[in-house]
Amino acid sequence: MSDSRLHFGKLVGCWFFACLFVFAAIHPNYSHFTKAVSELGAFGAPNAVLWNALGFFLTGAMVVLFGIGLQQLLVRHGVRSTGGWSVIALGIAFAASAIPADFELRMESNWTIAHAVFVLLGPVALIWAACVWPRALVELGVSRSALLTCVVASLLLLPAFASNAFLQQTPGVGQRLGIMVMFVWCWALSRAATQVESAVDTQ
Repeated sequence: MSDSRLHFGKLVGCWFFACLFVFAAIHPNYSHFTKAVSELGAFGAPNAVLWNALGFFLTGAMVVLFGIGLQQLLVRHGVRSTGGWSVIALGIAFAASAIPADFELRMESNWTIAHAVFVLLGPVALIWAACVWPRALVELGVSRSALLTCVVASLLLLPAFASNAFLQQTPGVGQRLGIMVMFVWCWALSRAATQVESAVDTQ
C-alpha cells in the first residue's frame, strides 16, 4: 500500500501559498512585491502567531513527514542515500522559521538572528537534496521523464534564490520565486516517489 506521506510533496506548496495569500490579504498595506514573507510573522504583525503556526510551522512539519516517507522508501528499496534526511532537514529549517523576527531591532535581536539562521539553512538543505536525489532516483528506477523533471527543478533552485540580486526594487518577488521553485521540486520528487510505489503495488 502506498505511503500517504509521499503525497505531501505535492500538497505542501498549495497549502503554503494558500496561507500566504490569505494572510497577506488581511495584513494592512502588505505587498507581495516589496515585503518579505517573514514580515507576516514578525513581532507586532497582525495574526503573527497564526501565520507562524500555519504558514511556517505546519508547512515545515508536512515537509518533515514527506522526508520521513522518502527515507523509508529508500530503505524499502535498498537504496543507500541521505536523500530523505536532506528533505527532513529542509522541513525542520522551514518549521523553525516560525521563530518571529523583529523588524525594528533587526540583527540586534536574538529572535531575528535565530529566524535568519533557519531561513538560511533551508537553501543549504536544498543544495544537499539536489546533489543526492538524482542518483537515488536512478537507483529507484523512476522513469526518464520523472528523473528529468526533478533534475530540471534542481537546476532552477539556485538561480531562483539568487534572483533577489536582480530584483532589488521588488525583493518580495525574488523570495517568492525561490520558494515556488522549491515547492515545484518537492512536487516533482513526490511524483517520482509515488510512481515507484505505484509500480510496486501493480506487481
